[in-house]
Amino acid sequence: MDPRGEIFWGDPRYAVALLSAAHVESSPRQPPPEVDFGAPAAIAFTPTIDIPRDEYQVRDWPFTTDEHETYDVLRATLHGRDYLFGYPQHCTLAYDPTPTGQIPLLSLGSDDERAWYWHDGDCLMLFLEPGRAHPGAISLGSDAG
Repeated sequence: MDPRGEIFWGDPRYAVALLSAAHVESSPRQPPPEVDFGAPAAIAFTPTIDIPRDEYQVRDWPFTTDEHETYDVLRATLHGRDYLFGYPQHCTLAYDPTPTGQIPLLSLGSDDERAWYWHDGDCLMLFLEPGRAHPGAISLGSDAG
């Protein structure tokens, strides 16, 4: 966090996943007083189907610009805005944001009700680097846009 209290999605440790043994009980903790996360927010996931978003996620993209609009409608009906795994839900980025050697873990869309505003209303994507877990946490990377 910078001196003004701002947090940047690209900062190291912006997102951290904590690990605990199955038998360890956990309970919610309040954030430090200088950090305001707003109201708690729950996310519900349902089984869906995922297909690539655009030409940045497929080597030989087969669709024209007009066909891509129809494809976008189909893709939107197959899965929700917030989801685990699958292709990252990048919005304004003109590239596949998946870092080399990492896998997409979580995509979260901006949401007024939850006070989530990722990169001017786009989405936040978290990536997992397999094998980089250390005691108590998993190494995550992030991108927004």
